[in-house]
Amino acid sequence: MKHANVEEPAEDFAAVNPAGIQGSIAGYSRDSYAGRTSQKSGKGGRVALITFGIFAAIAGAAYGAGAYYFGNHFYPNTTMGPLDLSLATHEEVISQIEDVESNYSINVKGEGIDFNITSADGGIDLDAESVVKAAADTVDKWKWPVQVMDDHDLTEVLVASSSGDVLSGYVAEQVATFNEPQTVSEDAYITYKDAEDAFVIVDEVYGTQINPDAVLAKVESAIVTLDETCEVTEDDLIKPQVLATDETLVANCQAANDIVACDALLVSDVTGAEIARVNADVVSQWVVFDESGVPSLDEAAMTEWASGLADGMSTIGTERTYERPDGKTVTVSGGDYGWSISSDAIVEAVTDSVLNNVSGEVDIEATSSGNGYVSENRDWGSWVDVDLSEQHAYLYDASGNLLWDSPIITGKTDGHQTPTGVYYLKAHQTNVVLKGQIDPETNEPEYESHVEYWMPFIGNAVGLHDAPWQSDAAFADPNAYTYRGSHGCVNLPPSKAEALFGLIDVGICVVSHY
Repeated sequence: MKHANVEEPAEDFAAVNPAGIQGSIAGYSRDSYAGRTSQKSGKGGRVALITFGIFAAIAGAAYGAGAYYFGNHFYPNTTMGPLDLSLATHEEVISQIEDVESNYSINVKGEGIDFNITSADGGIDLDAESVVKAAADTVDKWKWPVQVMDDHDLTEVLVASSSGDVLSGYVAEQVATFNEPQTVSEDAYITYKDAEDAFVIVDEVYGTQINPDAVLAKVESAIVTLDETCEVTEDDLIKPQVLATDETLVANCQAANDIVACDALLVSDVTGAEIARVNADVVSQWVVFDESGVPSLDEAAMTEWASGLADGMSTIGTERTYERPDGKTVTVSGGDYGWSISSDAIVEAVTDSVLNNVSGEVDIEATSSGNGYVSENRDWGSWVDVDLSEQHAYLYDASGNLLWDSPIITGKTDGHQTPTGVYYLKAHQTNVVLKGQIDPETNEPEYESHVEYWMPFIGNAVGLHDAPWQSDAAFADPNAYTYRGSHGCVNLPPSKAEALFGLIDVGICVVSHY
């Protein structure tokens, strides 16, 4: 039969039924129509299967070839910082990076500054092989059919390193040179203004100096990705940290003005003399601000001021020049009479006045006082004037009226001269025995003298007293002290001593002078 001679692929057919050839022929002869239909259907399936296999083989080969290719190449549209890695081999990229590194330079510019940093300047070093290896690890070659059309940015694996000391030193040097002529930024601060008698806030100053740390941070960030420019902006300027509107600064300024609000007049409670005025100008010199800007009184500064004031107010031992009522000008210094004020008392009074914002007079108690206060140079009332050059003594009242006078004989010139100075009377006694120093040979006093009226003004050793052993002629001789002088005391005729004793008392001023 004609149809029995149609050739079929022997291996395909045998593969389907290698032992059933005869059965198939026999079956076909029994039903030729059915056999023809079955042959057509089997042939079409086998063709489709073959076609699919061919395409699968081609596709597999293509996929494998792509995976192999992208095992050493980067995908299209791949960048790394300034580098285009599209379809480049790993070796080519290594070469690119090394070339960029050797020629790399970054320009730092903005806000007036402009300088370049080369690889040598910044100690920049890039391990190209490590960078490429890290970049290659991000490429999944088996997904190339999916990722080949995507964009790939591998900048994050590009890490350029630099020698920190070299780079920071270079940037610091460049910025320092730029900053030298620039305006310095200043914080707002509190200061005392004399014209306003108050503390005021001075506004902050915005300068033009650049912060080297800010520039260095930007440069380091740019170098990481091998950027060739680094822009310095206004944000990189050194700015004041404390503004005039700062709430804490405003509060501290008000607190300082609360401290200087007093206006106290310090007055000696004994003499009535004005010692000093404590107002804003004075107190402002004692106001200090701690690290937080909180104001307070500097006790050390106050004590120093008070000590100077007390020293200036003390008249004890100071030189006085005054005109005696009879017209003689006397200059004398030394002695223990005078006025003094304790610096501690001044500090205490001032502190209380400042803290309580006192206005008005504040009495300061004197620690040492005299018997009157006429002027700065005559800080006593009534006084006994012992004139060593005239060998005469006078008693004046506070108004300068002469109440008593007498010739005197004072200490010898052999080392027993009567001391000069301004003193006060220490005692007021009668019936006293005056004794000299003990003679080492006799173990007895050098002298023993009985006096009726004893009025010492230097300790209990030198004083005014009656001297009945002196003759009237001696008292009449102004030079008697040279040959009949005392051991330092002021000898008086007995009647004059008695009269003086009745006119004075302990505390009266005694001025001994030439």
